[in-house]
Amino acid sequence: MFSSTKKRSANTKNNTYEKLAKQLLNVKNAVVRMSLHLSRSAVASYMRISWNTVGSIITRCREYVDPNPEWRFGGLRRVGIDETSYKKWHKYITVVVNHDTGCVIWAHEGHGKEVLKRFLEGLSAGQRALIECYSADGARWISETMGECCPGAERCLDLFHLVEWANEALDEVCMQAWREARSCETGRSPGRQRRGEEKDRIAQKIKGSSVALGKAPENLTDSQRTRVGFIADATKFYRAYCLKESLRTLIIIYQGGYEKAFLFEIDSFLSKINYTLDCSDLSDGI
Repeated sequence: MFSSTKKRSANTKNNTYEKLAKQLLNVKNAVVRMSLHLSRSAVASYMRISWNTVGSIITRCREYVDPNPEWRFGGLRRVGIDETSYKKWHKYITVVVNHDTGCVIWAHEGHGKEVLKRFLEGLSAGQRALIECYSADGARWISETMGECCPGAERCLDLFHLVEWANEALDEVCMQAWREARSCETGRSPGRQRRGEEKDRIAQKIKGSSVALGKAPENLTDSQRTRVGFIADATKFYRAYCLKESLRTLIIIYQGGYEKAFLFEIDSFLSKINYTLDCSDLSDGI
Protein backbone atom coordinates (compact mmCIF):
# COMPACT_ATOMS: atom_id res chain seq x y z
CA MET A 1 0.00 0.00 0.00
CA PHE A 2 2.76 2.39 0.96
CA SER A 3 4.85 1.41 -2.09
CA SER A 4 1.97 2.17 -4.48
CA THR A 5 1.47 5.56 -2.83
CA LYS A 6 5.18 6.37 -3.26
CA LYS A 7 5.02 5.37 -6.95
CA ARG A 8 2.01 7.62 -7.50
CA SER A 9 3.76 10.57 -5.85
CA ALA A 10 6.92 9.95 -7.89
CA ASN A 11 4.92 9.79 -11.12
CA THR A 12 3.14 13.01 -10.17
CA LYS A 13 6.46 14.75 -9.57
CA ASN A 14 7.83 13.51 -12.89
CA ASN A 15 4.77 14.76 -14.76
CA THR A 16 5.07 18.11 -13.03
CA TYR A 17 8.75 18.38 -13.96
CA GLU A 18 7.96 17.49 -17.58
CA LYS A 19 5.27 20.17 -17.76
CA LEU A 20 7.62 22.74 -16.26
CA ALA A 21 10.37 21.76 -18.70
CA LYS A 22 8.00 22.16 -21.66
CA GLN A 23 6.83 25.53 -20.39
CA LEU A 24 10.42 26.67 -19.87
CA LEU A 25 11.32 25.53 -23.40
CA ASN A 26 8.39 27.49 -24.82
CA VAL A 27 9.53 30.58 -22.93
CA LYS A 28 13.08 30.21 -24.30
CA ASN A 29 11.79 29.81 -27.86
CA ALA A 30 9.64 32.91 -27.48
CA VAL A 31 12.59 34.92 -26.18
CA VAL A 32 14.81 33.84 -29.08
CA ARG A 33 12.16 34.59 -31.70
CA MET A 34 11.41 38.00 -30.25
CA SER A 35 15.13 38.81 -30.09
CA LEU A 36 15.29 38.55 -33.89
CA HIS A 37 13.08 41.63 -34.23
CA LEU A 38 13.28 43.52 -30.91
CA SER A 39 16.00 44.91 -28.69
CA ARG A 40 17.13 43.04 -25.61
CA SER A 41 15.57 45.56 -23.24
CA ALA A 42 12.21 45.33 -25.04
CA VAL A 43 12.24 41.52 -24.83
CA ALA A 44 13.17 41.62 -21.14
CA SER A 45 10.35 44.06 -20.40
CA TYR A 46 7.74 42.06 -22.31
CA MET A 47 8.74 38.66 -20.90
CA ARG A 48 9.28 40.10 -17.38
CA ILE A 49 12.77 38.68 -17.04
CA SER A 50 16.19 40.18 -16.42
CA TRP A 51 18.14 41.89 -19.18
CA ASN A 52 21.07 39.50 -18.60
CA THR A 53 18.77 36.47 -18.78
CA VAL A 54 17.88 37.31 -22.36
CA GLY A 55 21.55 37.21 -23.34
CA SER A 56 22.19 33.89 -21.60
CA ILE A 57 19.15 32.32 -23.30
CA ILE A 58 20.38 33.48 -26.71
CA THR A 59 23.87 32.11 -25.98
CA ARG A 60 22.56 28.68 -24.98
CA CYS A 61 20.31 28.59 -28.03
CA ARG A 62 23.21 29.45 -30.32
CA GLU A 63 25.35 26.70 -28.82
CA TYR A 64 22.50 24.23 -29.31
CA VAL A 65 21.63 25.24 -32.89
CA ASP A 66 25.20 25.81 -34.07
CA PRO A 67 27.52 23.52 -32.03
CA ASN A 68 30.21 23.50 -34.73
CA PRO A 69 30.57 26.93 -36.39
CA GLU A 70 33.44 25.76 -38.59
CA TRP A 71 31.08 24.07 -41.05
CA ARG A 72 29.93 27.49 -42.29
CA PHE A 73 33.41 28.23 -43.68
CA GLY A 74 33.71 25.09 -45.78
CA GLY A 75 33.56 25.39 -49.56
CA LEU A 76 33.41 29.18 -49.73
CA ARG A 77 33.53 30.38 -53.35
CA ARG A 78 31.40 33.52 -53.57
CA VAL A 79 31.07 35.78 -50.54
CA GLY A 80 29.56 39.17 -49.87
CA ILE A 81 31.09 41.73 -47.49
CA ASP A 82 29.36 44.83 -46.16
CA GLU A 83 29.09 46.97 -43.06
CA THR A 84 25.91 48.26 -41.47
CA SER A 85 25.24 50.74 -38.69
CA TYR A 86 23.17 50.48 -35.54
CA LYS A 87 22.61 52.54 -32.39
CA LYS A 88 21.45 55.52 -34.52
CA TRP A 89 24.36 55.13 -36.96
CA HIS A 90 26.99 55.56 -34.23
CA LYS A 91 28.27 51.95 -34.23
CA TYR A 92 29.05 49.59 -37.10
CA ILE A 93 29.07 45.86 -37.65
CA THR A 94 30.79 43.97 -40.48
CA VAL A 95 28.82 41.11 -42.02
CA VAL A 96 29.99 38.35 -44.38
CA VAL A 97 27.51 36.21 -46.31
CA ASN A 98 27.82 33.13 -48.49
CA HIS A 99 26.14 33.86 -51.82
CA ASP A 100 25.80 30.18 -52.66
CA THR A 101 23.73 29.41 -49.55
CA GLY A 102 22.35 32.89 -48.86
CA CYS A 103 23.32 32.64 -45.17
CA VAL A 104 25.31 34.90 -42.89
CA ILE A 105 28.52 33.10 -41.98
CA TRP A 106 30.36 35.72 -39.92
CA ALA A 107 29.70 39.04 -38.16
CA HIS A 108 31.79 41.25 -35.89
CA GLU A 109 31.56 44.67 -34.30
CA GLY A 110 33.34 47.51 -36.04
CA HIS A 111 34.50 47.97 -39.62
CA GLY A 112 37.81 48.39 -41.38
CA LYS A 113 40.85 46.37 -42.33
CA GLU A 114 41.52 44.95 -38.87
CA VAL A 115 37.98 43.60 -38.54
CA LEU A 116 37.95 41.97 -41.96
CA LYS A 117 41.39 40.47 -41.37
CA ARG A 118 40.00 38.66 -38.34
CA PHE A 119 37.62 36.80 -40.61
CA LEU A 120 40.24 36.02 -43.26
CA GLU A 121 42.87 34.96 -40.74
CA GLY A 122 40.36 32.52 -39.26
CA LEU A 123 40.29 30.70 -42.60
CA SER A 124 42.96 28.31 -43.68
CA ALA A 125 45.19 29.00 -46.68
CA GLY A 126 43.22 26.45 -48.71
CA GLN A 127 39.89 28.04 -47.83
CA ARG A 128 41.14 31.49 -48.83
CA ALA A 129 42.40 30.10 -52.12
CA LEU A 130 38.95 28.69 -52.94
CA ILE A 131 37.29 32.13 -52.83
CA GLU A 132 36.70 33.08 -56.46
CA CYS A 133 34.88 36.41 -56.14
CA TYR A 134 33.41 38.74 -53.57
CA SER A 135 30.81 41.50 -53.68
CA ALA A 136 31.16 44.76 -51.77
CA ASP A 137 30.36 48.45 -51.92
CA GLY A 138 32.82 51.20 -52.79
CA ALA A 139 34.81 50.88 -49.56
CA ARG A 140 38.53 50.88 -50.37
CA TRP A 141 39.50 48.95 -47.25
CA ILE A 142 37.57 45.89 -48.44
CA SER A 143 39.37 45.67 -51.79
CA GLU A 144 42.76 46.32 -50.20
CA THR A 145 42.29 43.66 -47.51
CA MET A 146 40.96 41.08 -49.98
CA GLY A 147 43.82 41.86 -52.34
CA GLU A 148 46.34 41.12 -49.59
CA CYS A 149 44.72 37.95 -48.23
CA CYS A 150 42.92 36.60 -51.32
CA PRO A 151 44.79 37.88 -54.38
CA GLY A 152 43.01 35.43 -56.69
CA ALA A 153 39.50 36.65 -55.82
CA GLU A 154 37.78 39.06 -58.18
CA ARG A 155 35.65 41.95 -56.97
CA CYS A 156 32.04 42.08 -58.18
CA LEU A 157 29.26 44.63 -57.81
CA ASP A 158 26.07 43.46 -56.12
CA LEU A 159 22.68 44.54 -57.39
CA PHE A 160 21.74 46.39 -54.20
CA HIS A 161 24.59 48.89 -54.43
CA LEU A 162 24.18 49.23 -58.21
CA VAL A 163 20.58 50.38 -57.79
CA GLU A 164 21.51 52.59 -54.85
CA TRP A 165 24.27 54.35 -56.80
CA ALA A 166 22.01 54.81 -59.83
CA ASN A 167 19.31 56.47 -57.71
CA GLU A 168 21.88 58.70 -55.98
CA ALA A 169 23.26 59.81 -59.35
CA LEU A 170 19.74 60.54 -60.59
CA ASP A 171 19.03 62.60 -57.46
CA GLU A 172 22.15 64.68 -58.13
CA VAL A 173 21.04 65.36 -61.71
CA CYS A 174 17.56 66.23 -60.45
CA MET A 175 18.95 68.71 -57.92
CA GLN A 176 21.21 70.34 -60.50
CA ALA A 177 18.31 70.63 -62.97
CA TRP A 178 16.13 72.21 -60.28
CA ARG A 179 18.78 74.79 -59.45
CA GLU A 180 19.27 75.76 -63.07
CA ALA A 181 15.53 75.93 -63.76
CA ARG A 182 15.03 78.13 -60.72
CA SER A 183 17.90 80.40 -61.73
CA CYS A 184 16.66 80.74 -65.33
CA GLU A 185 13.04 81.48 -64.45
CA THR A 186 13.66 84.00 -61.70
CA GLY A 187 16.63 85.58 -63.41
CA ARG A 188 18.72 85.53 -60.27
CA SER A 189 20.91 83.23 -58.24
CA PRO A 190 19.23 80.46 -56.22
CA GLY A 191 17.90 81.56 -52.86
CA ARG A 192 14.73 82.65 -51.08
CA GLN A 193 11.99 83.94 -53.35
CA ARG A 194 11.61 87.72 -53.25
CA ARG A 195 8.32 89.47 -52.63
CA GLY A 196 6.35 90.16 -55.79
CA GLU A 197 8.10 87.54 -57.93
CA GLU A 198 6.10 84.87 -59.72
CA LYS A 199 6.14 81.39 -58.29
CA ASP A 200 8.66 79.04 -59.86
CA ARG A 201 6.46 76.37 -61.47
CA ILE A 202 9.02 74.43 -63.51
CA ALA A 203 11.49 74.19 -60.66
CA GLN A 204 8.69 73.09 -58.36
CA LYS A 205 7.68 70.27 -60.73
CA ILE A 206 11.27 69.09 -61.05
CA LYS A 207 11.77 69.11 -57.29
CA GLY A 208 8.61 67.07 -56.72
CA SER A 209 9.50 64.45 -59.31
CA SER A 210 12.31 62.75 -57.38
CA VAL A 211 9.98 60.16 -55.83
CA ALA A 212 8.37 59.31 -59.17
CA LEU A 213 11.73 58.94 -60.91
CA GLY A 214 12.94 56.46 -58.31
CA LYS A 215 9.98 54.10 -58.77
CA ALA A 216 9.39 51.49 -61.47
CA PRO A 217 7.10 52.69 -64.32
CA GLU A 218 4.51 50.00 -63.61
CA ASN A 219 4.17 51.22 -60.01
CA LEU A 220 3.59 54.89 -60.83
CA THR A 221 0.32 56.65 -60.05
CA ASP A 222 -1.43 58.92 -62.56
CA SER A 223 0.03 62.08 -61.06
CA GLN A 224 3.50 60.54 -60.99
CA ARG A 225 3.21 59.54 -64.67
CA THR A 226 2.37 63.16 -65.43
CA ARG A 227 5.52 64.29 -63.65
CA VAL A 228 7.64 61.80 -65.59
CA GLY A 229 6.02 63.01 -68.82
CA PHE A 230 6.98 66.57 -67.91
CA ILE A 231 10.59 65.45 -67.39
CA ALA A 232 10.60 63.98 -70.94
CA ASP A 233 10.85 67.54 -72.29
CA ALA A 234 14.08 68.03 -70.36
CA THR A 235 16.54 66.29 -72.65
CA LYS A 236 19.53 65.69 -70.37
CA PHE A 237 17.50 65.08 -67.25
CA TYR A 238 15.32 62.54 -69.05
CA ARG A 239 18.42 60.88 -70.49
CA ALA A 240 19.63 60.19 -66.95
CA TYR A 241 16.24 58.71 -66.09
CA CYS A 242 16.38 56.45 -69.17
CA LEU A 243 19.84 55.23 -68.13
CA LYS A 244 18.49 54.30 -64.70
CA GLU A 245 15.55 52.41 -66.26
CA SER A 246 17.91 50.61 -68.65
CA LEU A 247 19.95 49.44 -65.69
CA ARG A 248 16.79 48.24 -63.94
CA THR A 249 15.71 46.30 -67.05
CA LEU A 250 19.17 44.78 -67.28
CA ILE A 251 18.96 43.58 -63.68
CA ILE A 252 15.50 42.04 -64.20
CA ILE A 253 16.69 40.13 -67.27
CA TYR A 254 19.78 38.93 -65.40
CA GLN A 255 17.71 37.65 -62.49
CA GLY A 256 15.35 35.89 -64.90
CA GLY A 257 18.21 33.89 -66.41
CA TYR A 258 17.73 35.04 -70.02
CA GLU A 259 21.31 34.92 -71.27
CA LYS A 260 20.78 36.00 -74.90
CA ALA A 261 18.50 38.87 -73.94
CA PHE A 262 20.97 39.88 -71.22
CA LEU A 263 23.88 40.04 -73.66
CA PHE A 264 21.79 42.13 -76.08
CA GLU A 265 20.61 44.50 -73.37
CA ILE A 266 24.05 44.98 -71.87
CA ASP A 267 25.41 45.97 -75.29
CA SER A 268 22.56 48.46 -75.65
CA PHE A 269 23.19 49.79 -72.15
CA LEU A 270 26.91 50.27 -72.78
CA SER A 271 26.21 52.05 -76.06
CA LYS A 272 23.87 54.46 -74.24
CA ILE A 273 26.57 55.19 -71.69
CA ASN A 274 29.14 55.83 -74.43
CA TYR A 275 26.72 58.18 -76.19
CA THR A 276 26.08 60.03 -72.94
CA LEU A 277 29.82 60.39 -72.29
CA ASP A 278 30.38 61.72 -75.79
CA CYS A 279 27.70 64.37 -75.22
CA SER A 280 27.96 67.14 -72.69
CA ASP A 281 27.65 66.40 -68.98
CA LEU A 282 24.19 65.40 -67.77
CA SER A 283 24.16 68.16 -65.21
CA ASP A 284 24.70 70.93 -67.80
CA GLY A 285 21.19 72.27 -68.00
CA ILE A 286 17.86 70.57 -68.62
